[in-house]
Amino acid sequence: MGTGAITVNNTATLAGTGSLAGAVTVDAGGTLAPGVGGVGTLTLNGGVTLNGTLASEFDSTGAGSSDVIAVTGDLDISNTTLDLTALAGADDPEYLLATWTGTLTGSNFASVSGVPAGYGIAVDQTAKTIKLVAVQIVVTESAVCQRQTAFPSAVPAAAFAFAGWAFRARSGFDLRQIWPGQRGNITP
Repeated sequence: MGTGAITVNNTATLAGTGSLAGAVTVDAGGTLAPGVGGVGTLTLNGGVTLNGTLASEFDSTGAGSSDVIAVTGDLDISNTTLDLTALAGADDPEYLLATWTGTLTGSNFASVSGVPAGYGIAVDQTAKTIKLVAVQIVVTESAVCQRQTAFPSAVPAAAFAFAGWAFRARSGFDLRQIWPGQRGNITP
C-alpha cells in the first residue's frame, strides 16, 4: 500500500490493482487505469480528482466483469474523459466502473468514448456508483420512450426531447450517449 498524495502528470499513467492511501490527482493529459492485463480493482483511500482520463476495460467473461476504481472519500469527475474498452463483447446487464464514499463532484463525465451500442453511463448518487448499463428503449404509440434498468423507483425521472421524439430517463443518465453522432439536440 502506498501512502502520501499522488499526482499523475500530463502523459503519465497510474495503473494497476491494489490500494493507495493518499489523495490522487490526475492532471489533464494524465490517465488512471485500474487493472493489469485484464479487469481489476484499484482502491484509492484518499479521494480522487480526475482532470484527465479514466481508462476502463470490461468483458463478458463474468457477471459484469470490469475495471473498477473504489474511492474512499470524494470523487471529482467534472473534467474527466471516460475511455471504455471492450475486451470481449458487452452482453452483461451492467458493469461497475466506480464507487465512492464521500461527495461526488460532477454529475456526468466531461466526455465519454467506447460506449457500446445499447449501453449508457449511469451515475447513481444514492448508491454512490457509476456503471455502464444496458439500456432498453420501449417505443409506444405516443412516441414516448422510457429507459428500463434496475434503478430504484425512488430515483427521479428527467425528460428529454430528441428530433421530435420525447424521451424519459431516470436522473444521472445521458441519452446522448446512446445515439452518438445523431443530428439534433437532446435537451432536459
